Amino acid sequence: MATRADWLLALPLLLPLLACAATAALQSRRDLQRGITAITAVGLLLASAALVAEVISQGVIASQMGDW
Repeated sequence: MATRADWLLALPLLLPLLACAATAALQSRRDLQRGITAITAVGLLLASAALVAEVISQGVIASQMGDW
């Protein structure tokens, strides 16, 4: 089961990926693209701050993918 730290590690990868897909789908709507980009930038800032806080409180965080 994924923990909070696992999600915090994944967010800096997932947010831009999802934003890229959304802005590509909305090529003709520049205003929506700008909004999505701004929301993604704020989300990345918040995710990064939460990740730093988690590392400060718990130490190094690592995630194992695929349960190998």
